[in-house]
Amino acid sequence: MKHFFIMIAEAFRAARSLQRKGFLLKAQRDGLRVGQGTKFVGSHEFGTEPFLITIGSDCLITDGVRFITHDGAIQVPLIAKGEAFERIYGHKSTFKRITIENNVFIGVSTIIMPGTTLRNNTIVAAGSVVGGTFPENIVIAGNPAKIICTLDQYYEKNRNRVVQPPRSRDERMKFIQTLHDDSIG
Repeated sequence: MKHFFIMIAEAFRAARSLQRKGFLLKAQRDGLRVGQGTKFVGSHEFGTEPFLITIGSDCLITDGVRFITHDGAIQVPLIAKGEAFERIYGHKSTFKRITIENNVFIGVSTIIMPGTTLRNNTIVAAGSVVGGTFPENIVIAGNPAKIICTLDQYYEKNRNRVVQPPRSRDERMKFIQTLHDDSIG
């Protein structure tokens, strides 16, 4: 019976993986531009205007990242100024491009707002809300995202903790459990 449930779980995992790949392919068909070597892990949302999003080469976009290219909140002041709700809602918005350059890491559950530009060699911490233009070679975090250190500072802080665990699940678990606390934070 245990093997049956494992097979069912694997089948659902495979179906979700195919669904995620389908969403990515649809976004690319709808104009999302992605450079060579860029990887997508998990699920992502590219909104209704993926053609406004450019992602460079060698980026890693992790699970739950949302790209928002429009701002429907403009509807509130338009209605406040007397326009009819029925003529505004879902009909009027503002739009801006999103540009992600090369070698950018975007952490889990990050929201990329309209008009954002992330330059080369940028790390975005998990859960950040990112808006605006940022220089290259930095680490940003927070809501709203702000620069927290340079890429060199991040590397110096973490270089002695870099490991390469085995790929198999069981071996990986054993390996990580043997690490000293200072190696895993």
